[in-house]
Amino acid sequence: MKKVSIILVIVLVSLFGKQKETTLLYPPFGHTWGIHRGTEGKLDMILGNVTDFDNPQGLAAVKLKSWDDPDNSDDDDEITCFGVNANRGQIIYNTSMSSLGIYGEIGDGVGQFRQPRGICATSDGDVYVADMGNNRIVHLRMPKKELKWVKSIGDTFLIAPFDVTVVPGGTLYVSDAERNSIVVMDTSGSVLDEWEGFYFPRGIDADASSMRWSGAKQNIVVVVDSAGKKISLLDRVDGYLRAVSYTHLTLPTN
Repeated sequence: MKKVSIILVIVLVSLFGKQKETTLLYPPFGHTWGIHRGTEGKLDMILGNVTDFDNPQGLAAVKLKSWDDPDNSDDDDEITCFGVNANRGQIIYNTSMSSLGIYGEIGDGVGQFRQPRGICATSDGDVYVADMGNNRIVHLRMPKKELKWVKSIGDTFLIAPFDVTVVPGGTLYVSDAERNSIVVMDTSGSVLDEWEGFYFPRGIDADASSMRWSGAKQNIVVVVDSAGKKISLLDRVDGYLRAVSYTHLTLPTN
């Protein structure tokens, strides 16, 4: 759907992939140092015995403005990746092109998550996590090299937020697996709209014509619906259903 989505798939294979075959074209050696798949061994090499992969979930990749030097084109391949390590209540992310950081632990307070699932990020350094077990969206920020807590939103309305995506202007789209709806919110947590008629919606992504890396240049939202059996294409403005595709996939239930 857009270039960022392609990057996310590549990052997914890089961080958490276990399958042996892929139709992806691997990035050049200079971009990955030849590492195309994250394993426990590679994680231990970087972080020691600090953590292990434990039910990895959502991923986000973004080129941070704070990392960018407009006068140096040699840094144009430097992206920041955020991965949800769900069963440990952690976000694993790269603090440079050769180092990793960890944020969070299990709980329901500041700096804590319970059954986190989806995650998204903006080039300004705003990161949003669907903290499903705590019925909220957590807003984090990465001004440079370290994630910081900002606030939690939506806990008085959301029931089981599974995934979240954000578009320029600060509009959030949240798939709520128990409300069976897509909740449209602003960054303060105010509910702007709710699109109903879904069944256990999961992954969600949005494209906007104003997005820098947009390939489609359309105002659309794509939702993995019906517990992973259907993909719905929606108008981003009013939630109008444009198209449906049945996946014929069997996805894990956790």
